[in-house]
Amino acid sequence: YCRVEGAVCPGIGEYPPVAEGQISPGECGAGFHGYSYRTCNGTVLSEVKTDTCVYNPPSNITYAVSNFVFVRNTEVATDRPSYVNIITEFYVAGDTPLPEGLALNNVTGEISGTPVNVTDSTVYTIVGKNPSGAVSAQIAISVQVGTCVAEEVFPKTEVGNEVVYQCSDQGYYIGSKKRTCYLGESNGVWTKTSGFCMSI
Repeated sequence: YCRVEGAVCPGIGEYPPVAEGQISPGECGAGFHGYSYRTCNGTVLSEVKTDTCVYNPPSNITYAVSNFVFVRNTEVATDRPSYVNIITEFYVAGDTPLPEGLALNNVTGEISGTPVNVTDSTVYTIVGKNPSGAVSAQIAISVQVGTCVAEEVFPKTEVGNEVVYQCSDQGYYIGSKKRTCYLGESNGVWTKTSGFCMSI
């Protein structure tokens, strides 16, 4: 530092005292390199200026999982990716669009929405960038029809289907049981069982 002579601006926090017309340097915020500064004008330090702070390139971007399986016509979302340094914008690289009904949040990196069509697993490259560089991660997304899990005598069944179980399949019984698989909040849900089996 130059020796302070004449009119002096008192220091503020990490910014040291300097003479009139000089700058008082300090650190940049997290995710930047370079230096910030205040200018001494009339024995008072100015507001912090950061035009000499430069973004560190982003790195190590990852999602919690790399393969997302969504259910058609339900509200879904990926997690927000983790990364090092600062990302100012996210985008999907290439010409392959996300499944219809889904969109990428260009601020958080989260993909969310309500998919409307069944799609095979497709790999997407998600890029995060700032003025100093970019980093990318690949995730796979597929959309399937909702299903109800196998339960009691009823097998795994797709949403929208009714299953009728003939009691005679158990042996000496008559009657039938019936359930329908409908779409719940996140996947298929069974209705209550109707009908009954009677022993012969």
